[in-house]
Amino acid sequence: MQMAVAAWAGLAIGICACEGSTTPGAAAGPGHVTGADVGGTIGGGADAEPAAGTDAGASGNGVANFALSGTRLKVRILKSADGAMTPWGFFDSALGTDCSALTATDGQLRCLPLGASTGQFFADASCTIPAAIGPSGTKFATVGSTTPAGCALGTTSFAIYKTGDAVAVASLFQKSADKCAPIDSSYSKIYGCASAFTVGAEVAPTEFVALSTGTL
Repeated sequence: MQMAVAAWAGLAIGICACEGSTTPGAAAGPGHVTGADVGGTIGGGADAEPAAGTDAGASGNGVANFALSGTRLKVRILKSADGAMTPWGFFDSALGTDCSALTATDGQLRCLPLGASTGQFFADASCTIPAAIGPSGTKFATVGSTTPAGCALGTTSFAIYKTGDAVAVASLFQKSADKCAPIDSSYSKIYGCASAFTVGAEVAPTEFVALSTGTL
């Protein structure tokens, strides 16, 4: 399987949070992202679902209901001790994981889980079994690829794969040009409290909630 380097902004920061914390997805600006539920669910999850009644923006500064949870996507909020609230990303209650607004391989903006990084990691000495590195319990691997657009930056879309068997980070291999070699020992220090997984089957983009942009 030909794997592209994943663009997984912010995941590296949370990888070594060894207390089992999760990294919420990118915050959604008030009123700028809405979710449209789609059919299909895949798996459950251990990530905590936001408590009922946590919709942000019931009132305040003249803006009412600026961030509401849907039937599947739930709005995570950041709340201060004195009662201030702001949206802080999405939680996919069907998958049991946080997700962020990213373009899927079908060209649709969707709430995709922040999965493990594939990089150029492999689980075998022939570099034929793709592997990914991420927090323990990660259920998905995220693979990004950019389509060139002349002199423009191009469009980056993301494919989501299920994670497979757990493997030791120190036992991984990395492909450089045509050479397959054990990963540098520094990876064991950098990802000391992370886990590694084989990369399983790709998940159809329609399994993730579609998003659209708008203004208040």
